[in-house]
Amino acid sequence: MPGFVHRSRLTILVDVLKTTMKSKKGKKKTGIMQDANLNSRQATKYLHLLLANGLLNPDSKERYRPTQKGLELVHTLEALNLKLR
Repeated sequence: MPGFVHRSRLTILVDVLKTTMKSKKGKKKTGIMQDANLNSRQATKYLHLLLANGLLNPDSKERYRPTQKGLELVHTLEALNLKLR
């Protein structure tokens, strides 16, 4: 039976950003938790980090959407990942 593989902090941040990119309306915290496989404490931690760094924007209905900076980060990291394969 294989052991658990822990995701890096960067991988989780990208997972959260990708989750918010799935919907034009943005995603609520619960949807982010489910799609990125995070508990409430983890989701809060990563959402605060992304907000503080200008990678996510909250709206008035508690939905989160990626900023242009967040979109660029995801695309850059995906391109880098492809080059490293």
